[in-house]
Amino acid sequence: MRSENKPNGVLRQQRLKRGWSLQRVADALYELSLKLHARHCGANGDMIGEWERGIKVPSPFYRELLCHLYEMDAEQLGFMGPPKNTFEAIDMFVLIKEGDKKHDSSKICSYQILEADIVNRREATKQLGALSLPLITSPLTQAAHLLHNEEILSICVTNIPICWRLYFDGHLSEVHHVLLPLYIPQLAALTNETGYQERAASVASKAFLLAAVIEMHYRNNRNALINAQQGVFYGKLAADLNLQIASLIQQGNIYFSLKQPLEELEAYQKAHHLCQKARYSSEVSPLLRGRVYIGLAKAYSQFKEEKESLHCLSMAHERYPEHPEEDSAFSYTCHSRYTG
Repeated sequence: MRSENKPNGVLRQQRLKRGWSLQRVADALYELSLKLHARHCGANGDMIGEWERGIKVPSPFYRELLCHLYEMDAEQLGFMGPPKNTFEAIDMFVLIKEGDKKHDSSKICSYQILEADIVNRREATKQLGALSLPLITSPLTQAAHLLHNEEILSICVTNIPICWRLYFDGHLSEVHHVLLPLYIPQLAALTNETGYQERAASVASKAFLLAAVIEMHYRNNRNALINAQQGVFYGKLAADLNLQIASLIQQGNIYFSLKQPLEELEAYQKAHHLCQKARYSSEVSPLLRGRVYIGLAKAYSQFKEEKESLHCLSMAHERYPEHPEEDSAFSYTCHSRYTG
């Protein structure tokens, strides 16, 4: 079973024609977002690379920016057409007409997509959740020994974001007891394989982060902390600041639940240090930057540091993107302007 991801050669060609790096494109989108919409966006080099390789597709917000950047329309940039994989099918899922009750996953993925037909991602996930749980587990449960490392990684890259969305929509038990125990060992093994370490570590960090969130739901804070620490470890292995920061934020949440304010403050301070460490402002997601400041404000308030707390609240308000769902870190976080 080979990956169905179809690279977007036009995006790559337009970038290379200008002699730009992936990060240069991300920076240009960041500036365009400020110019056109007066707000921060969460684009980064990894995100641009995923669009070019066909792993993910840009949201309508980023398509608009890319069209402005390259002075081309959506069709010329290769954004029109049917979904290319399960992840994109969730993003671009169309409502089945009420009278059509006999639908399956292969039919869903065959629909031609029009902007007017796109529905809320969460509603799409609810529809797909009932259909696809067996589909996203069967390749690794039934044929893992027949798959190459690249194929296993491709399955994990597609399905870990789906696990996050299933979790958001109430499939807590399935994700906790079926999906994560299936994917995490595979990803951990791949991080020891030459040529796969960084990519596998990136997905593994997101999987451990989700495991930490779920363990907190079950009030297993010690297990949650272990998983969050693993999220940081694999984030470092992937050389991804955003994953490290997201995992440290989760550690801060856990320490708050454990009533350990000093450890909570230290977790957020470490996350803030990583934000400051970034070479480019667009290298760290605005959503995560804002959430770090919220955590710092909360932690400082427990030590009666009113001035620091108010400053951090002000910074959080400045940093949060207006539309967090369009932030590059949104798919593996559950943060908004109002989360604690």
